[in-house]
Amino acid sequence: RDATRSGGEPPSAPSRPSARAAANARDALLAAINARINHAASPWPPCTVREMVLWRSDPGGDRPVYTPLAVLPARDDAQ
Repeated sequence: RDATRSGGEPPSAPSRPSARAAANARDALLAAINARINHAASPWPPCTVREMVLWRSDPGGDRPVYTPLAVLPARDDAQ
């Protein structure tokens, strides 16, 4: 088969998102989480998410052991 597109160009390899695109995606995700938290019907006062942490939970003797795997800090809007 011909591995070209209809325009005669070879197919391009998938590209990884740039650092700027990743930062924009992070900011959009944190903004959506903050909006959801602040507009939810809750007895708790509004809050701001400053970071997200991905945790691993491993069974331990009397209680699980929690290990942070990744920290996604929020953008500092004050700068």
